[in-house]
Amino acid sequence: MEKKRSRYWRTVEAKVEILGYAREHGIHQAAIHFDCAPKSIRDWMKNEESLRSAKDKAKRRSLHKGPLPKYEEIEGDLYQWIISKRAQNKPIITAVILSHMRANYPQVTGKSDRALSKFLSRFMKRHMLVYRKPTHQGQALPANFEEKINEFRNDIAEVVSDKKIDPDRLVNMDETPIYFAPSIPRVLSPKGAKTVTVETPKCGYNRLTLILAVASDGSKLPPLLVFKGEYGKKLHKMLQKNLIIMSKRVYACCDKKAWNSSTIMNFWLDNVWNSFSRNMKANALIMDDYSVHKTSAVKSKLNGLRTLPCYIPGGLTSFLQPLDVGVNHIVKQEYRSKFSSMMVEHEEEISPKNKADMLIKWIDEIWSGPDSKITAEKIKNCFAKAGLIYAPEQAEASGIEEQKKSSVQAEEEEKGGISPRSQDYNELIQDLAQSDKEGIPSSEDEGKNEAEEEKSGEEEKSSEERLLGSAGLESEAEPEVKQELRREAEEGREEQEESEAESSEEKEEGKPAMGEFAEEPMSDV
Repeated sequence: MEKKRSRYWRTVEAKVEILGYAREHGIHQAAIHFDCAPKSIRDWMKNEESLRSAKDKAKRRSLHKGPLPKYEEIEGDLYQWIISKRAQNKPIITAVILSHMRANYPQVTGKSDRALSKFLSRFMKRHMLVYRKPTHQGQALPANFEEKINEFRNDIAEVVSDKKIDPDRLVNMDETPIYFAPSIPRVLSPKGAKTVTVETPKCGYNRLTLILAVASDGSKLPPLLVFKGEYGKKLHKMLQKNLIIMSKRVYACCDKKAWNSSTIMNFWLDNVWNSFSRNMKANALIMDDYSVHKTSAVKSKLNGLRTLPCYIPGGLTSFLQPLDVGVNHIVKQEYRSKFSSMMVEHEEEISPKNKADMLIKWIDEIWSGPDSKITAEKIKNCFAKAGLIYAPEQAEASGIEEQKKSSVQAEEEEKGGISPRSQDYNELIQDLAQSDKEGIPSSEDEGKNEAEEEKSGEEEKSSEERLLGSAGLESEAEPEVKQELRREAEEGREEQEESEAESSEEKEEGKPAMGEFAEEPMSDV
């Protein structure tokens, strides 16, 4: 059976190339070589002049350009308006565009929505515009948001340096909403089905709040689940009796609106943060600027727990909050998976008590289970992406290593010593080791020593003459004066030999002799 020839558009350049091959080898050979119909080649030969003229113009797939834009005069301005609004993260949809066109372009006055929608569909194809599902939603960014981001990162670096905060004491806390019956974005369904229905359970409390906290060393604090209910009432008491809560791995309480109120914030500080900060080290707690975090009661309690609150500027949590950067969405994905599995496996209705136990168990498995995807390495990467801790390559680029070197060098200058890692010290150790390996001097060395002794005798005579000259006496001075000056010279030589002996003993012990390096000490830290 003959293979069916595929139909597709060919560019003008390709058609001109096929025509050149056909004139040299024939139409049928060209059709076989390029897998096209001979009739198409004959049609292109008839329009060869038009094809060759079109080759020098804008590159198009064919000579048939199709209908020209009906409102070509407004397309450029409309495209710029759409791009400028999307640059501001504004939600641009078909209804908004049609409303803008009717209000600003008289050319479309009286046109129906159907006609304008068709124009808009062709307009989107011409300008390569498509509808996409939003990947991120958040507040409008401030005008100088980049400056604020850098300022906050510098403030955190100063706090960590000045307060000497350890990596396990730099903590980020955040609240995120979850739903007992989360929305399922897509499910498997037979192709061509007109409706795709997903069953949802009956539940009295649909929305909950999950309070999470992570440290920059990758450690995790126990999560807190906030259910909808009266604080201290029946559901709250039932939650406190739960065995998982008593194990201090997951905490739970109630609020009228299932949100983080002042009461819930105090509950979190008393139970989660208080047990975390008992070692009396300095702590830094990074939070968003939610009003509950900034009350005087919260600040006072944090101060009593040696904790410095650091508030992220409004609208910048997607850049500066590690939990928002890469942890919260993992928790919600894993929660959605567990909920879907429950809906498939359990057909009977679940009681409110079982729902609460099930939710706490899910959060415990997601956060602290053996198969948890929220690893220490993942948390560290989130802090690094937020710019709140430095990776080694970032530290080198930011000059932190240079600051450390300069501080160590300054300490050495104050002590007046030499760094154990300095290059001069290493060279000194190597010289001493080499001298130890040399051992007993040879006969040649003994001859050198005799020559040195003769030279030292001459130096003694010259030093004697200098002493006599300095005393205003000639070499033929009186014997008593000569003896006294010679005695003083010998005492000076003995003192010099003793100092040299002490320095050699220090070298044998591996310590640099005092005053041996007059230059500034070098550090290799």
